[in-house]
Amino acid sequence: MEVGDTSRALLMLHGGGHEKMGANRWYDKPMQFVVGEDGVCGTVCEHSPFEGIVLVACTEYLMKFMTGSPSKMGRATSVSELPTPGRLLWKTTPHIQGLLKASAGRLQRLVRDLDMDVHKFEVYGKEFIKKQKMSPDAYIQVALQLAFYRCNGRLVSTYESASIRRFHEGRVDNIRSATPEALAFVKAMTDKKASLSDSEKIQRLWDAIKAQTNYTIAAITGMGIDNHLLGLREISRELQMEVPEIFTDETYVASNQFVLSTSQVPTTVEMFCCYGPVVPNGYGCCYNPQSGPPPLQCDQLPREHRDLLGRVHQGSGRGPRGDEGSVQEEQ
Repeated sequence: MEVGDTSRALLMLHGGGHEKMGANRWYDKPMQFVVGEDGVCGTVCEHSPFEGIVLVACTEYLMKFMTGSPSKMGRATSVSELPTPGRLLWKTTPHIQGLLKASAGRLQRLVRDLDMDVHKFEVYGKEFIKKQKMSPDAYIQVALQLAFYRCNGRLVSTYESASIRRFHEGRVDNIRSATPEALAFVKAMTDKKASLSDSEKIQRLWDAIKAQTNYTIAAITGMGIDNHLLGLREISRELQMEVPEIFTDETYVASNQFVLSTSQVPTTVEMFCCYGPVVPNGYGCCYNPQSGPPPLQCDQLPREHRDLLGRVHQGSGRGPRGDEGSVQEEQ
């Protein structure tokens, strides 16, 4: 039976839980290479030390090294035969056994509640979007906003990772994609009572794309709000100050519950990345824009929210029409 990308993603992410191979996923380690008997391979990484772009660079280097040197794909004659691995027997107490059982139960609940789908959008790729003089990343982000709105009737706090590696010890900041312009666009596309022409809807799309692009530029050049606020909060803790009121305000707290957590992880070889949502009832969307159809990974908790990918496909159009720049209204 052909194993699909979704099954491969789940194999890497949790291995099916403790009932299958989940006990061999080491989430406390920065990197773990997983290789299946059928040749399927991937990497499980813990996010604290590095971002996805570092993992991609490492993986692509290994893949290009192997494919560029066929002789390295075989077993070297100088390597001596190693003894067969033996099972390690552990001496544990009833208390440790209880902790292991509880951990296995928690893992199994997470596995059960996660709904994963790796989807390849096969209509067009980033080159078509560029021909419209739009940023592919901004285009996909606005499409995700439209898809979420069609599923849930609202927009939510959205996280998109923004690399700030241009700065000393820089990691990431946040691009907040749920902009007022995105809201105006999704309402224009979904409100059947609004009598907007196609040209007006296209203008709303352009406004949303521009707002997303401007926010992206601000975030990657150190002008985003999230890291600045985080710095102020941590300084107040270091100075043992009373927590400033802004950090206990319900608006601030809600703004940091990222129901939609997204990331662009581009690659130059055939592979994709995936991760889970960061809050209950949330979505994790990782995408890889390519010249051809871009893979889009989406997973969420709980299983009731199954149609986000379908809405992304609907919002992105069933295919370029003759004018290729038109916006199709929901039928």
